[in-house]
Amino acid sequence: MLERRPHEVSGFDAAAALWLRQRRLRIALLIGSAEALIAFLSSGVIRIAVVVAATPLIGLYLFARTTIEWSLGQQLLWIVGASQAFAVLATVSTFVVGWTALIAFAAVVALVLLLSGSERRR
Repeated sequence: MLERRPHEVSGFDAAAALWLRQRRLRIALLIGSAEALIAFLSSGVIRIAVVVAATPLIGLYLFARTTIEWSLGQQLLWIVGASQAFAVLATVSTFVVGWTALIAFAAVVALVLLLSGSERRR
């Protein structure tokens, strides 16, 4: 019977982790942007809820990023932490500045998505 050590990963895990690593910024930006858009179009209570809900998730990323050894888990954790950071940043900036911040954030997201997509075509 074969024994697996905890630090060994299967081929699927490695392939999935690589796939996520290559796309994690795009995924995190899309999730964070969707949350920020929902918060922007909703009432003030939802805006506060986005920030309150994101705080423990960002804390989880900061705490667990050095302790988790599973590569796929590291990528998922990065996506969770980054998407919540983007959501909080966009939500707070739109609350403070309004439409200008939302348009600027959307422009930055679009620019990052366009630039990250052009790297793969070379």
